[in-house]
Amino acid sequence: MGTSTDQRVDAPARNRDLTATLMLAAALVTVVWLVVVLLWEPSVRALPFDDAFYYLEIGRHLADGAGSTFDGINDTNGYHPLWMAIVAGLFVVGLDGEEATRAALAIQVVLGWGVCLVVLASIAGRLLARWPSGAGATAAARPARWTLFGFVVVAGGSPYVVKSVVNGMESAVAVALQALVLLVAVAWRGRWLDDGTAPASRFGVGLLLALVFLARTDAALLIGCLGIWLVVEVLRADDRAVAVGRAVALLAPATVVAGGYLLWNHATFGTWMQISGLIKRAELDPLRVVSFLVVVGLAALVLRRAAAATLPGAGRTRASRRGGRFPTAARFVDRTGFYAAFCIVIIGYYNLLQTQQWLWYYAPVVFYVLVLCTLGVADIVQAALRDAPAGMSAQRAMLPVQLIVAVPVVLGAAYGLASFGDPSMRSIIEANETAGAWIAAELPDDAVVASWDAGMLGYASGGRVLNLDGVVNSYDFYEANLAGYPAVADFLACAGVTHVANHGPDLDGGDPGTRAFIARLWGDDVADATTVVHREPFFYSGRTVGSSGESAGGDLAVWVFELPGDPADRCPSA
Repeated sequence: MGTSTDQRVDAPARNRDLTATLMLAAALVTVVWLVVVLLWEPSVRALPFDDAFYYLEIGRHLADGAGSTFDGINDTNGYHPLWMAIVAGLFVVGLDGEEATRAALAIQVVLGWGVCLVVLASIAGRLLARWPSGAGATAAARPARWTLFGFVVVAGGSPYVVKSVVNGMESAVAVALQALVLLVAVAWRGRWLDDGTAPASRFGVGLLLALVFLARTDAALLIGCLGIWLVVEVLRADDRAVAVGRAVALLAPATVVAGGYLLWNHATFGTWMQISGLIKRAELDPLRVVSFLVVVGLAALVLRRAAAATLPGAGRTRASRRGGRFPTAARFVDRTGFYAAFCIVIIGYYNLLQTQQWLWYYAPVVFYVLVLCTLGVADIVQAALRDAPAGMSAQRAMLPVQLIVAVPVVLGAAYGLASFGDPSMRSIIEANETAGAWIAAELPDDAVVASWDAGMLGYASGGRVLNLDGVVNSYDFYEANLAGYPAVADFLACAGVTHVANHGPDLDGGDPGTRAFIARLWGDDVADATTVVHREPFFYSGRTVGSSGESAGGDLAVWVFELPGDPADRCPSA
Protein backbone atom coordinates (compact mmCIF):
# COMPACT_ATOMS: atom_id res chain seq x y z
CA MET A 1 0.00 0.00 0.00
CA GLY A 2 2.61 2.54 1.05
CA THR A 3 6.19 3.30 0.15
CA SER A 4 9.22 2.97 2.35
CA THR A 5 10.67 5.93 4.17
CA ASP A 6 13.64 5.80 1.78
CA GLN A 7 11.67 6.69 -1.31
CA ARG A 8 10.50 9.94 -2.78
CA VAL A 9 7.45 9.20 -4.89
CA ASP A 10 5.67 11.16 -7.54
CA ALA A 11 2.07 10.95 -6.45
CA PRO A 12 -0.27 9.41 -9.03
CA ALA A 13 -3.56 11.03 -9.99
CA ARG A 14 -5.32 9.50 -7.01
CA ASN A 15 -2.90 11.31 -4.74
CA ARG A 16 -3.75 14.63 -6.35
CA ASP A 17 -7.42 13.74 -6.14
CA LEU A 18 -7.11 12.90 -2.44
CA THR A 19 -5.28 16.14 -1.74
CA ALA A 20 -7.94 18.10 -3.62
CA THR A 21 -10.73 16.30 -1.76
CA LEU A 22 -9.22 17.06 1.64
CA MET A 23 -8.49 20.64 0.56
CA LEU A 24 -12.22 20.88 -0.17
CA ALA A 25 -12.91 19.58 3.34
CA ALA A 26 -10.54 22.21 4.75
CA ALA A 27 -12.27 24.94 2.75
CA LEU A 28 -15.72 23.78 3.85
CA VAL A 29 -14.82 23.75 7.54
CA THR A 30 -13.10 27.13 7.25
CA VAL A 31 -16.00 28.79 5.43
CA VAL A 32 -18.62 27.40 7.82
CA TRP A 33 -16.74 28.60 10.88
CA LEU A 34 -15.98 31.94 9.26
CA VAL A 35 -19.71 32.40 8.69
CA VAL A 36 -20.35 31.46 12.32
CA VAL A 37 -17.83 34.03 13.55
CA LEU A 38 -19.00 36.83 11.25
CA LEU A 39 -22.76 36.31 11.32
CA TRP A 40 -23.63 34.62 14.61
CA GLU A 41 -23.63 37.45 17.13
CA PRO A 42 -22.86 35.33 20.26
CA SER A 43 -19.73 33.83 18.66
CA VAL A 44 -17.58 36.59 20.18
CA ARG A 45 -18.59 35.29 23.63
CA ALA A 46 -18.92 31.57 22.88
CA LEU A 47 -15.48 31.02 21.34
CA PRO A 48 -13.04 33.19 23.36
CA PHE A 49 -11.72 32.28 26.76
CA ASP A 50 -11.68 35.10 29.30
CA ASP A 51 -7.91 35.29 28.92
CA ALA A 52 -8.37 36.26 25.26
CA PHE A 53 -9.57 39.65 26.44
CA TYR A 54 -6.24 40.17 28.20
CA TYR A 55 -4.71 40.19 24.72
CA LEU A 56 -7.33 42.59 23.43
CA GLU A 57 -6.99 45.07 26.28
CA ILE A 58 -3.17 45.02 26.22
CA GLY A 59 -3.31 45.38 22.43
CA ARG A 60 -5.56 48.40 22.86
CA HIS A 61 -3.06 49.98 25.27
CA LEU A 62 -0.14 49.26 22.93
CA ALA A 63 -1.96 50.82 19.98
CA ASP A 64 -2.78 53.87 22.10
CA GLY A 65 0.88 54.27 23.06
CA ALA A 66 0.20 53.45 26.73
CA GLY A 67 2.73 50.62 26.79
CA SER A 68 2.58 46.93 27.58
CA THR A 69 -0.05 47.04 30.31
CA PHE A 70 -3.44 45.53 31.00
CA ASP A 71 -4.63 47.85 33.75
CA GLY A 72 -2.88 51.06 32.70
CA ILE A 73 -0.87 50.95 35.93
CA ASN A 74 1.45 47.93 35.87
CA ASP A 75 3.69 46.82 33.01
CA THR A 76 3.27 43.17 32.03
CA ASN A 77 4.75 40.60 29.67
CA GLY A 78 2.06 37.99 30.34
CA TYR A 79 1.47 37.12 26.70
CA HIS A 80 3.11 35.59 23.63
CA PRO A 81 4.57 38.26 21.34
CA LEU A 82 3.51 37.22 17.83
CA TRP A 83 -0.23 37.04 18.53
CA MET A 84 0.02 40.23 20.60
CA ALA A 85 1.52 42.04 17.60
CA ILE A 86 -1.39 40.88 15.44
CA VAL A 87 -3.98 41.90 18.04
CA ALA A 88 -2.39 45.32 18.54
CA GLY A 89 -2.53 45.77 14.77
CA LEU A 90 -6.33 45.45 14.88
CA PHE A 91 -6.53 48.52 17.10
CA VAL A 92 -3.95 50.39 15.02
CA VAL A 93 -6.25 50.11 11.98
CA GLY A 94 -9.17 51.47 13.99
CA LEU A 95 -11.04 48.41 15.24
CA ASP A 96 -12.20 48.21 18.85
CA GLY A 97 -14.70 46.48 21.10
CA GLU A 98 -16.71 43.66 19.58
CA GLU A 99 -15.39 44.44 16.08
CA ALA A 100 -11.82 43.78 17.19
CA THR A 101 -12.85 40.55 18.90
CA ARG A 102 -14.69 39.31 15.82
CA ALA A 103 -11.79 40.24 13.54
CA ALA A 104 -9.33 38.38 15.78
CA LEU A 105 -11.49 35.25 15.65
CA ALA A 106 -11.91 35.52 11.88
CA ILE A 107 -8.13 35.70 11.48
CA GLN A 108 -7.80 32.61 13.63
CA VAL A 109 -10.37 30.68 11.60
CA VAL A 110 -8.64 31.40 8.28
CA LEU A 111 -4.94 31.72 9.12
CA GLY A 112 -5.08 29.40 12.11
CA TRP A 113 -7.36 26.41 11.78
CA GLY A 114 -7.79 26.81 8.03
CA VAL A 115 -4.03 26.59 7.51
CA CYS A 116 -3.88 23.56 9.82
CA LEU A 117 -6.46 21.69 7.75
CA VAL A 118 -4.70 22.60 4.51
CA VAL A 119 -1.50 21.18 5.99
CA LEU A 120 -3.39 18.04 6.99
CA ALA A 121 -4.54 17.64 3.38
CA SER A 122 -0.98 18.10 2.12
CA ILE A 123 0.44 15.59 4.59
CA ALA A 124 -2.21 13.02 3.70
CA GLY A 125 -1.56 13.55 0.00
CA ARG A 126 2.16 12.86 0.46
CA LEU A 127 1.87 9.85 2.74
CA LEU A 128 -1.08 8.27 0.93
CA ALA A 129 0.51 8.57 -2.49
CA ARG A 130 -0.64 5.13 -3.63
CA TRP A 131 -3.82 4.84 -1.61
CA PRO A 132 -5.92 2.81 -1.90
CA SER A 133 -3.85 0.07 -3.46
CA GLY A 134 -4.41 -3.48 -4.61
CA ALA A 135 -7.06 -5.11 -6.73
CA GLY A 136 -10.05 -2.88 -7.31
CA ALA A 137 -8.18 0.24 -6.25
CA THR A 138 -9.63 2.29 -9.10
CA ALA A 139 -13.22 1.51 -8.10
CA ALA A 140 -12.42 2.06 -4.42
CA ALA A 141 -10.63 5.39 -4.83
CA ARG A 142 -13.67 7.65 -4.93
CA PRO A 143 -15.60 6.22 -1.93
CA ALA A 144 -12.33 5.98 0.00
CA ARG A 145 -11.58 9.66 -0.59
CA TRP A 146 -15.05 10.71 0.48
CA THR A 147 -14.76 8.61 3.61
CA LEU A 148 -11.73 10.67 4.62
CA PHE A 149 -13.54 13.83 3.52
CA GLY A 150 -16.39 13.08 5.91
CA PHE A 151 -14.04 12.29 8.77
CA VAL A 152 -12.06 15.52 8.36
CA VAL A 153 -15.20 17.66 8.03
CA VAL A 154 -16.89 16.22 11.11
CA ALA A 155 -13.82 15.79 13.33
CA GLY A 156 -12.02 18.90 12.10
CA GLY A 157 -15.19 20.97 12.28
CA SER A 158 -16.23 19.82 15.75
CA PRO A 159 -16.74 22.83 18.05
CA TYR A 160 -14.56 21.36 20.79
CA VAL A 161 -11.70 20.74 18.36
CA VAL A 162 -12.08 24.14 16.72
CA LYS A 163 -12.23 25.96 20.06
CA SER A 164 -8.92 24.43 21.08
CA VAL A 165 -7.41 26.64 18.36
CA VAL A 166 -9.94 29.41 17.60
CA ASN A 167 -10.39 31.00 21.01
CA GLY A 168 -8.81 34.46 20.95
CA MET A 169 -5.59 33.14 22.45
CA GLU A 170 -2.22 32.58 20.80
CA SER A 171 -2.98 28.93 20.00
CA ALA A 172 -4.22 29.55 16.44
CA VAL A 173 -1.07 31.15 15.08
CA ALA A 174 1.11 28.82 17.17
CA VAL A 175 -0.46 25.60 15.90
CA ALA A 176 -0.61 26.85 12.29
CA LEU A 177 3.14 27.52 12.32
CA GLN A 178 3.84 24.21 14.03
CA ALA A 179 1.71 22.49 11.39
CA LEU A 180 4.05 23.90 8.75
CA VAL A 181 6.99 22.40 10.66
CA LEU A 182 5.22 19.03 10.54
CA LEU A 183 4.71 19.42 6.79
CA VAL A 184 8.43 20.08 6.36
CA ALA A 185 9.24 16.98 8.42
CA VAL A 186 7.00 14.84 6.23
CA ALA A 187 8.28 16.38 2.98
CA TRP A 188 11.91 15.91 4.06
CA ARG A 189 11.16 12.36 5.26
CA GLY A 190 12.36 13.22 8.76
CA ARG A 191 15.85 13.97 7.43
CA TRP A 192 16.60 17.60 8.12
CA LEU A 193 20.30 17.49 7.16
CA ASP A 194 20.19 15.65 3.81
CA ASP A 195 22.36 16.74 0.88
CA GLY A 196 19.32 17.29 -1.33
CA THR A 197 18.00 20.24 0.67
CA ALA A 198 19.09 23.69 -0.49
CA PRO A 199 20.80 25.85 2.17
CA ALA A 200 18.27 28.62 1.56
CA SER A 201 15.41 26.21 2.26
CA ARG A 202 17.05 25.07 5.46
CA PHE A 203 17.60 28.66 6.62
CA GLY A 204 14.00 29.48 5.72
CA VAL A 205 12.84 26.66 7.97
CA GLY A 206 15.10 28.11 10.65
CA LEU A 207 13.21 31.40 10.36
CA LEU A 208 9.97 29.43 10.62
CA LEU A 209 11.20 27.93 13.89
CA ALA A 210 11.93 31.43 15.17
CA LEU A 211 8.33 32.42 14.42
CA VAL A 212 7.15 29.23 16.13
CA PHE A 213 8.93 30.39 19.30
CA LEU A 214 7.46 33.89 19.12
CA ALA A 215 4.00 32.43 18.57
CA ARG A 216 4.14 30.49 21.83
CA THR A 217 7.28 30.38 23.91
CA ASP A 218 6.70 26.85 25.21
CA ALA A 219 7.75 25.91 21.66
CA ALA A 220 11.24 26.05 23.17
CA LEU A 221 10.36 22.48 24.18
CA LEU A 222 9.53 21.67 20.55
CA ILE A 223 12.79 23.18 19.33
CA GLY A 224 14.60 21.24 22.03
CA CYS A 225 13.03 17.96 20.86
CA LEU A 226 13.98 18.80 17.28
CA GLY A 227 17.49 19.64 18.49
CA ILE A 228 17.82 16.16 20.02
CA TRP A 229 16.61 14.66 16.72
CA LEU A 230 19.28 16.67 14.89
CA VAL A 231 21.96 15.44 17.29
CA VAL A 232 21.01 11.86 16.42
CA GLU A 233 21.09 12.75 12.73
CA VAL A 234 24.53 14.37 13.09
CA LEU A 235 25.90 11.30 14.86
CA ARG A 236 24.73 9.11 11.99
CA ALA A 237 25.97 11.41 9.22
CA ASP A 238 28.87 10.43 6.97
CA ASP A 239 30.34 13.95 7.26
CA ARG A 240 29.59 15.18 10.76
CA ALA A 241 31.20 18.58 10.25
CA VAL A 242 28.87 19.36 7.36
CA ALA A 243 25.90 18.00 9.30
CA VAL A 244 26.73 20.20 12.30
CA GLY A 245 26.83 23.27 10.06
CA ARG A 246 23.43 22.42 8.65
CA ALA A 247 21.99 21.84 12.11
CA VAL A 248 23.32 25.22 13.25
CA ALA A 249 21.71 26.91 10.24
CA LEU A 250 18.39 25.37 11.23
CA LEU A 251 18.51 26.28 14.90
CA ALA A 252 20.43 29.57 14.84
CA PRO A 253 17.51 31.90 13.98
CA ALA A 254 15.30 30.53 16.76
CA THR A 255 18.20 30.56 19.23
CA VAL A 256 19.04 34.20 18.45
CA VAL A 257 15.39 35.26 18.63
CA ALA A 258 14.80 33.40 21.90
CA GLY A 259 17.93 34.91 23.42
CA GLY A 260 16.96 38.39 22.32
CA TYR A 261 13.46 37.91 23.70
CA LEU A 262 14.79 36.85 27.10
CA LEU A 263 17.15 39.84 27.23
CA TRP A 264 14.32 42.21 26.27
CA ASN A 265 12.11 40.73 28.97
CA HIS A 266 14.74 41.22 31.64
CA ALA A 267 15.57 44.76 30.55
CA THR A 268 11.94 45.84 30.23
CA PHE A 269 10.06 43.89 32.91
CA GLY A 270 12.76 42.80 35.35
CA THR A 271 12.32 39.08 34.68
CA TRP A 272 13.67 36.68 32.08
CA MET A 273 10.44 34.71 31.87
CA GLN A 274 6.83 35.65 31.16
CA ILE A 275 4.95 36.54 34.30
CA SER A 276 2.03 34.36 33.21
CA GLY A 277 4.25 31.29 33.40
CA LEU A 278 5.86 32.25 36.69
CA ILE A 279 2.56 32.90 38.44
CA LYS A 280 1.18 29.46 37.47
CA ARG A 281 4.31 27.49 38.33
CA ALA A 282 3.55 24.57 40.64
CA GLU A 283 5.55 24.04 43.81
CA LEU A 284 7.97 21.22 43.16
CA ASP A 285 8.01 18.10 45.30
CA PRO A 286 9.69 14.71 44.76
CA LEU A 287 6.55 13.13 43.31
CA ARG A 288 6.11 15.87 40.70
CA VAL A 289 9.78 15.74 39.72
CA VAL A 290 9.85 11.95 39.39
CA SER A 291 6.55 11.93 37.49
CA PHE A 292 7.82 14.52 35.03
CA LEU A 293 11.05 12.59 34.54
CA VAL A 294 8.96 9.53 33.68
CA VAL A 295 7.10 11.62 31.08
CA VAL A 296 10.40 12.83 29.63
CA GLY A 297 11.62 9.25 29.49
CA LEU A 298 8.52 8.19 27.57
CA ALA A 299 9.03 11.08 25.14
CA ALA A 300 12.67 10.08 24.67
CA LEU A 301 11.63 6.50 23.93
CA VAL A 302 9.16 7.64 21.26
CA LEU A 303 11.77 9.92 19.69
CA ARG A 304 14.41 7.17 19.74
CA ARG A 305 12.15 4.62 18.05
CA ALA A 306 11.08 7.11 15.39
CA ALA A 307 14.68 8.12 14.71
CA ALA A 308 15.71 4.46 14.44
CA ALA A 309 12.99 3.90 11.85
CA THR A 310 13.75 7.03 9.83
CA LEU A 311 17.38 8.05 10.00
CA PRO A 312 20.23 6.19 8.28
CA GLY A 313 22.98 4.49 10.22
CA ALA A 314 23.30 2.08 13.09
CA GLY A 315 20.13 1.04 14.79
CA ARG A 316 17.93 1.34 11.72
CA THR A 317 16.21 -2.02 11.44
CA ARG A 318 12.98 -3.50 10.30
CA ALA A 319 11.34 -1.01 12.63
CA SER A 320 11.18 1.23 9.55
CA ARG A 321 8.61 -1.18 8.13
CA ARG A 322 6.57 -1.38 11.31
CA GLY A 323 2.99 -0.30 11.67
CA GLY A 324 0.93 -3.49 11.30
CA ARG A 325 -2.52 -2.43 10.23
CA PHE A 326 -1.55 1.24 10.53
CA PRO A 327 1.54 1.59 8.30
CA THR A 328 0.79 5.15 7.14
CA ALA A 329 0.09 6.43 10.63
CA ALA A 330 3.31 4.74 11.79
CA ARG A 331 5.28 6.32 8.96
CA PHE A 332 3.91 9.73 9.97
CA VAL A 333 5.09 9.20 13.56
CA ASP A 334 8.46 7.99 12.26
CA ARG A 335 9.03 11.21 10.32
CA THR A 336 7.69 13.47 13.06
CA GLY A 337 8.93 11.63 16.14
CA PHE A 338 10.37 14.83 17.60
CA TYR A 339 6.88 16.38 17.54
CA ALA A 340 5.27 13.32 19.12
CA ALA A 341 7.86 13.64 21.89
CA PHE A 342 7.03 17.35 22.23
CA CYS A 343 3.32 16.54 22.62
CA ILE A 344 4.10 14.08 25.39
CA VAL A 345 6.35 16.59 27.15
CA ILE A 346 3.83 19.44 27.10
CA ILE A 347 1.11 17.18 28.48
CA GLY A 348 3.42 16.33 31.36
CA TYR A 349 4.64 19.90 31.74
CA TYR A 350 1.22 21.48 32.11
CA ASN A 351 -0.27 18.72 34.23
CA LEU A 352 2.68 18.32 36.58
CA LEU A 353 4.61 21.59 36.64
CA GLN A 354 1.81 24.16 36.26
CA THR A 355 -1.16 24.84 38.54
CA GLN A 356 -3.67 25.52 35.75
CA GLN A 357 -4.60 23.50 32.68
CA TRP A 358 -6.59 25.04 29.84
CA LEU A 359 -7.77 23.63 26.53
CA TRP A 360 -5.60 25.92 24.40
CA TYR A 361 -2.43 24.61 26.04
CA TYR A 362 -3.05 21.29 24.30
CA ALA A 363 -3.93 22.61 20.84
CA PRO A 364 -0.73 21.12 19.31
CA VAL A 365 -1.73 17.71 20.67
CA VAL A 366 -5.26 18.08 19.28
CA PHE A 367 -3.96 18.82 15.78
CA TYR A 368 -1.34 16.06 15.86
CA VAL A 369 -3.95 13.53 16.96
CA LEU A 370 -6.33 14.72 14.22
CA VAL A 371 -3.67 14.10 11.56
CA LEU A 372 -2.81 10.74 13.11
CA CYS A 373 -6.47 9.69 13.22
CA THR A 374 -7.03 10.76 9.60
CA LEU A 375 -4.14 8.57 8.47
CA GLY A 376 -5.35 5.80 10.77
CA VAL A 377 -8.78 5.87 9.14
CA ALA A 378 -7.08 5.62 5.74
CA ASP A 379 -5.15 2.58 6.95
CA ILE A 380 -8.34 0.94 8.23
CA VAL A 381 -10.02 1.57 4.88
CA GLN A 382 -7.05 -0.02 3.10
CA ALA A 383 -7.21 -3.06 5.40
CA ALA A 384 -10.96 -3.43 4.84
CA LEU A 385 -10.48 -3.39 1.07
CA ARG A 386 -7.61 -5.86 1.28
CA ASP A 387 -9.50 -8.29 3.50
CA ALA A 388 -12.84 -8.05 1.68
CA PRO A 389 -14.12 -11.30 0.10
CA ALA A 390 -13.69 -11.62 -3.64
CA GLY A 391 -16.50 -9.99 -5.54
CA MET A 392 -17.55 -7.62 -2.73
CA SER A 393 -17.91 -4.04 -3.90
CA ALA A 394 -15.63 -1.36 -2.47
CA GLN A 395 -18.60 0.55 -1.08
CA ARG A 396 -19.84 -2.49 0.84
CA ALA A 397 -16.35 -3.37 2.07
CA MET A 398 -15.91 0.12 3.50
CA LEU A 399 -19.38 0.38 5.07
CA PRO A 400 -18.39 -1.18 8.43
CA VAL A 401 -15.39 1.14 8.62
CA GLN A 402 -17.55 4.16 7.86
CA LEU A 403 -20.04 3.22 10.57
CA ILE A 404 -17.40 2.42 13.18
CA VAL A 405 -15.65 5.73 12.55
CA ALA A 406 -18.78 7.82 12.10
CA VAL A 407 -20.63 6.89 15.29
CA PRO A 408 -18.14 8.20 17.90
CA VAL A 409 -17.02 11.14 15.77
CA VAL A 410 -20.56 12.31 15.00
CA LEU A 411 -21.70 11.82 18.60
CA GLY A 412 -18.70 13.76 19.86
CA ALA A 413 -19.32 16.58 17.40
CA ALA A 414 -23.02 16.67 18.32
CA TYR A 415 -22.20 16.91 22.01
CA GLY A 416 -19.70 19.68 21.31
CA LEU A 417 -22.23 21.55 19.18
CA ALA A 418 -24.88 21.37 21.91
CA SER A 419 -22.41 22.66 24.49
CA PHE A 420 -21.15 25.38 22.15
CA GLY A 421 -24.68 26.65 21.51
CA ASP A 422 -25.73 26.51 25.16
CA PRO A 423 -26.26 30.10 26.43
CA SER A 424 -25.37 29.04 29.97
CA MET A 425 -21.84 28.17 28.82
CA ARG A 426 -21.14 31.73 27.69
CA SER A 427 -23.17 33.43 30.41
CA ILE A 428 -20.08 34.11 32.53
CA ILE A 429 -18.48 36.12 29.71
CA GLU A 430 -21.72 38.02 29.11
CA ALA A 431 -22.12 38.81 32.81
CA ASN A 432 -18.54 40.08 33.01
CA GLU A 433 -19.16 42.20 29.92
CA THR A 434 -22.28 43.76 31.45
CA ALA A 435 -20.51 44.34 34.76
CA GLY A 436 -17.56 45.90 32.93
CA ALA A 437 -19.88 48.28 31.11
CA TRP A 438 -21.41 49.21 34.47
CA ILE A 439 -17.95 49.93 35.88
CA ALA A 440 -17.16 52.21 32.94
CA ALA A 441 -20.44 54.08 33.28
CA GLU A 442 -20.96 54.29 37.03
CA LEU A 443 -17.65 54.32 38.87
CA PRO A 444 -15.47 57.45 39.18
CA ASP A 445 -12.69 57.90 36.64
CA ASP A 446 -10.02 57.29 39.29
CA ALA A 447 -11.58 54.04 40.53
CA VAL A 448 -9.40 50.93 40.22
CA VAL A 449 -11.10 47.53 40.36
CA ALA A 450 -9.15 44.37 41.24
CA SER A 451 -10.44 41.04 39.93
CA TRP A 452 -9.27 37.47 39.33
CA ASP A 453 -10.95 36.61 36.00
CA ALA A 454 -10.34 40.12 34.76
CA GLY A 455 -10.23 39.68 30.98
CA MET A 456 -13.68 40.63 29.74
CA LEU A 457 -14.30 42.74 32.84
CA GLY A 458 -11.26 44.87 32.04
CA TYR A 459 -11.90 44.98 28.28
CA ALA A 460 -15.53 46.05 28.69
CA SER A 461 -14.64 48.65 31.31
CA GLY A 462 -11.98 50.25 29.13
CA GLY A 463 -8.95 49.15 31.16
CA ARG A 464 -10.17 49.91 34.67
CA VAL A 465 -9.38 46.48 36.15
CA LEU A 466 -6.20 45.19 37.83
CA ASN A 467 -5.60 41.45 37.45
CA LEU A 468 -5.48 39.64 40.81
CA ASP A 469 -4.38 36.21 39.66
CA GLY A 470 -1.25 37.87 38.27
CA VAL A 471 -1.04 36.43 34.75
CA VAL A 472 -1.10 39.92 33.21
CA ASN A 473 0.21 41.83 36.19
CA SER A 474 3.78 42.93 36.93
CA TYR A 475 6.82 41.12 38.26
CA ASP A 476 6.52 43.26 41.40
CA PHE A 477 3.05 41.80 41.98
CA TYR A 478 4.47 38.31 41.51
CA GLU A 479 7.10 39.03 44.18
CA ALA A 480 4.39 40.42 46.46
CA ASN A 481 2.48 37.15 46.11
CA LEU A 482 5.59 35.22 47.09
CA ALA A 483 6.00 37.46 50.15
CA GLY A 484 2.43 36.84 51.37
CA TYR A 485 -0.80 38.68 52.07
CA PRO A 486 0.67 41.77 53.78
CA ALA A 487 2.83 42.49 50.73
CA VAL A 488 -0.14 41.94 48.39
CA ALA A 489 -2.24 44.28 50.52
CA ASP A 490 0.42 47.00 50.30
CA PHE A 491 0.80 46.50 46.54
CA LEU A 492 -2.94 46.83 45.88
CA ALA A 493 -3.34 49.81 48.18
CA CYS A 494 -0.43 51.63 46.56
CA ALA A 495 -1.90 50.82 43.12
CA GLY A 496 -5.01 52.71 44.22
CA VAL A 497 -7.42 49.77 44.33
CA THR A 498 -10.84 51.04 45.41
CA HIS A 499 -13.01 48.06 44.44
CA VAL A 500 -12.77 44.28 44.21
CA ALA A 501 -14.86 42.29 41.72
CA ASN A 502 -15.34 38.58 41.25
CA HIS A 503 -17.93 36.02 40.29
CA GLY A 504 -19.22 33.84 43.08
CA PRO A 505 -22.36 32.34 44.61
CA ASP A 506 -25.46 34.50 44.30
CA LEU A 507 -25.95 34.92 48.05
CA ASP A 508 -27.19 37.75 50.22
CA GLY A 509 -24.28 39.97 51.13
CA GLY A 510 -22.14 39.03 48.15
CA ASP A 511 -19.49 36.42 47.47
CA PRO A 512 -18.14 35.20 50.84
CA GLY A 513 -14.85 34.17 49.23
CA THR A 514 -14.14 37.74 48.13
CA ARG A 515 -14.99 39.08 51.59
CA ALA A 516 -12.64 36.53 53.15
CA PHE A 517 -9.89 37.64 50.75
CA ILE A 518 -10.40 41.28 51.75
CA ALA A 519 -10.26 40.29 55.42
CA ARG A 520 -6.96 38.45 54.92
CA LEU A 521 -5.50 41.53 53.24
CA TRP A 522 -6.69 44.38 55.44
CA GLY A 523 -8.46 42.83 58.40
CA ASP A 524 -12.02 42.18 59.49
CA ASP A 525 -12.83 45.85 60.03
CA VAL A 526 -12.18 46.68 56.37
CA ALA A 527 -14.04 43.55 55.24
CA ASP A 528 -17.06 44.41 57.40
CA ALA A 529 -17.12 47.97 56.06
CA THR A 530 -16.89 46.80 52.43
CA THR A 531 -20.17 47.26 50.56
CA VAL A 532 -21.71 45.68 47.47
CA VAL A 533 -22.25 48.34 44.81
CA HIS A 534 -23.22 46.09 41.91
CA ARG A 535 -24.54 42.56 41.35
CA GLU A 536 -24.81 40.92 37.92
CA PRO A 537 -26.59 37.54 38.29
CA PHE A 538 -26.25 34.69 35.80
CA PHE A 539 -26.59 30.92 35.53
CA TYR A 540 -23.47 29.03 34.49
CA SER A 541 -23.40 25.32 33.63
CA GLY A 542 -19.61 24.92 33.59
CA ARG A 543 -16.92 25.07 36.26
CA THR A 544 -14.64 27.96 37.10
CA VAL A 545 -10.99 27.31 37.93
CA GLY A 546 -8.40 29.94 38.73
CA SER A 547 -6.11 31.38 41.35
CA SER A 548 -9.12 32.30 43.48
CA GLY A 549 -10.13 28.65 43.61
CA GLU A 550 -12.45 26.21 41.87
CA SER A 551 -16.22 26.40 41.96
CA ALA A 552 -19.12 24.58 40.39
CA GLY A 553 -21.65 26.24 38.14
CA GLY A 554 -25.19 27.15 39.05
CA ASP A 555 -26.69 30.43 40.14
CA LEU A 556 -23.77 32.86 40.31
CA ALA A 557 -23.24 36.59 40.16
CA VAL A 558 -20.49 39.04 39.31
CA TRP A 559 -20.06 41.10 42.47
CA VAL A 560 -18.46 44.53 42.63
CA PHE A 561 -17.39 45.48 46.18
CA GLU A 562 -16.36 48.97 47.24
CA LEU A 563 -13.58 49.19 49.81
CA PRO A 564 -13.95 51.77 52.59
CA GLY A 565 -11.82 54.89 52.79
CA ASP A 566 -8.97 56.14 50.66
CA PRO A 567 -6.55 53.44 49.43
CA ALA A 568 -3.68 55.88 49.96
CA ASP A 569 -4.32 55.60 53.71
CA ARG A 570 -3.49 51.89 53.47
CA CYS A 571 -0.37 52.39 51.33
CA PRO A 572 2.80 52.43 53.47
CA SER A 573 4.71 54.56 50.94
CA ALA A 574 1.98 57.17 50.46
